[in-house]
Amino acid sequence: MDSTLIVEIAAWVLVMAGGSALFFVTQMAIGKRVRGPFPLSAGVVLLVSTVVSLLAIHSTRLLGALQRNPGDLDAGKFWKLITPLFIQGDGWTGLGFNIPLFLLVAFVAERVYGRRRFLLMYFIPGIVGQWAGFAWDGAGGGNSVAIAGLVGGFFMLVLVHPKRVPRVALVMAALGLAAALVMALGREMHGPPVLAGAILGYALNRASPMLPHHADPR
Repeated sequence: MDSTLIVEIAAWVLVMAGGSALFFVTQMAIGKRVRGPFPLSAGVVLLVSTVVSLLAIHSTRLLGALQRNPGDLDAGKFWKLITPLFIQGDGWTGLGFNIPLFLLVAFVAERVYGRRRFLLMYFIPGIVGQWAGFAWDGAGGGNSVAIAGLVGGFFMLVLVHPKRVPRVALVMAALGLAAALVMALGREMHGPPVLAGAILGYALNRASPMLPHHADPR
C-alpha cells in the first residue's frame, strides 16, 4: 500500500478518535469545569488568532513575516516556532476549518485542564508541530497542530480513567495515538503534537489530577 495513503487513513482515524475522546472527556468532566466560568485564555487566543489571521490574509508581507519559511531557524528566528500558530497559511480555507475546530476543542480543554495547563497543552505541542512543519512541510502556518496537542491530552485522559469510560472509548483513544505515531513516522506534521500532548497530559495529570475522582468506581 502506498505510504501516502497509509498516512491519509491514519489522519481520518485520528479525526474520528479525537471526536470520540472529546465526547468522553466532556462526559467525565460534566459537573466540574465544563459547566464552569467562561474559558478566558482560550477566548483570548481565539480572538488574537482570528484577528491576526484576517490581517495576514489581506497582507502578504505580514503573512511572510509570521509564517514558517525555509531557513528561518537556521537564521536564528526561533520565534517562528510560535508565530505560525496565530495565522492560517491556507487563508480562508484554514480559517474556516481551524477556528470552528478551536471552538469545539479548546473551550472544553481549558475547563478540563485549567487555565495554566491549557496554555501549556496548547503551545508546547503547537511548537512541536511547527518544528515538524519546518522539517517536513515547508512554508506555512496554522493552529491545527496546537489543537492536535489538546486532542492528544484528551486521549491520555481517557486511557488513565479506564473504569469511567466504555471499552470502545479506550480502543478509540489507543487507535488515535497509534494513528498519530503512523503520521509521525510518515512525516505528517500533526502526528508529533498529538504524541507530545499525550505525554504532557500524562505528566500534568500525574502532578495534579484534571478530572474529579469522586465518580471513579471503587
